[in-house]
Amino acid sequence: MIRALLICALSAACAPIEADHPLDPDTPPDARGTARVSGVVALPAAAADLADLVRVHLRDGDAEAARTTTLVEGGAFTLARVPAGAWRLEVEAPGLATSPLLLSLTPGQVIDVGTLTLRPPADGDEGLVVGQVVLAGRPSAEAVGVTIRQPDSGRFTLAGVDGAFTLALPPGSWALEITRSGYSPVHVDAVRITTGGRTALDPPPRLEPLPGVVRGTVGLRAYETTGRLAAVTVDLLPAGSDAPADTTRPLEGVVVFDPVPAGRYRLVAHLTGYDDAVRQVQVDPAGDADVGHLELPHGSTGPDAAELGGTARLIDGGPAVGTPIEILFDDGQRFVRLVADVDGRFATPASIGESHRLRARRDGFRTAEAGPYRWSTEAGRFEDATGEAPSLTLIPVR
Repeated sequence: MIRALLICALSAACAPIEADHPLDPDTPPDARGTARVSGVVALPAAAADLADLVRVHLRDGDAEAARTTTLVEGGAFTLARVPAGAWRLEVEAPGLATSPLLLSLTPGQVIDVGTLTLRPPADGDEGLVVGQVVLAGRPSAEAVGVTIRQPDSGRFTLAGVDGAFTLALPPGSWALEITRSGYSPVHVDAVRITTGGRTALDPPPRLEPLPGVVRGTVGLRAYETTGRLAAVTVDLLPAGSDAPADTTRPLEGVVVFDPVPAGRYRLVAHLTGYDDAVRQVQVDPAGDADVGHLELPHGSTGPDAAELGGTARLIDGGPAVGTPIEILFDDGQRFVRLVADVDGRFATPASIGESHRLRARRDGFRTAEAGPYRWSTEAGRFEDATGEAPSLTLIPVR
């Protein structure tokens, strides 16, 4: 699309500018005042199958790669919308290298750097640095993915699955960067390379995993209130340990542990009166582990539920059958509503971790209340403070 934006200087002829031109003030900000760099990377015939591993980087000073791309058919590459300024263009491929290019880009500039030829190290003119990278907390057979890079020359290589590597460099003193996603980088200074020599890194470079994050949500399967949910305790326990590495409480049901060292854990949510909710979680280096939603079932529905039962009687001697009985939590929230049977009895499964109050209302009688009743392990039943079983006595209204 061509917009008739005219740039006129004195009486010179005016020319239209494309709608996405970097000098056009109506161009989107992410495209305004940027440059474009393109070129072709040539690989040796014996290394043609490495084309998918080639990476072209534009680096700003000592920063990490600000722009990275891969090759398309024929080895071509393009880095678009590059901010104006000084950049270093590097090409990386296992066992191959080319000299980096220093570029000074201006707004709207389109530059073709031509063909960049990758070459293998020249036998006899260079030396080798060798070593074996160790990933902390992982077997040596899982060290795949480690990159050993010499930033000034653009040379790099990849460690094998056992962490072993070999990198050819010209004679001199070189610094190395050893990196892997999710691990803290290791910098090795002043590695001395001699012609035809072999320099071993000792001790082996050791990469420490970056901590990750564990997140999830917690809810109560029954009788959930804001206060109850806020009282939930969530422990993060390393695999094989009963000692929590960290403990937190949910904020509006949301649980976050940060930072968490890489490893295997159990996430255990507790609340008095409820059965624990447990989730296994694997935290990868720099990983974000979402355990999903944990729901705590009420203890009255679990295998450790106990019977909360008692009797209701009318003081006038009449039958208590049909008398409505409310069983309440200590905070006044209703737990369950029952009806007394022909013998005045009532019963329901309850959590041994919670105490309850009783309340009965019946026409012609005053409201009767009793409790609290707590589980007695010694007696094997719910009792009040005097050791009496649950009971209610309704007195007629006079």
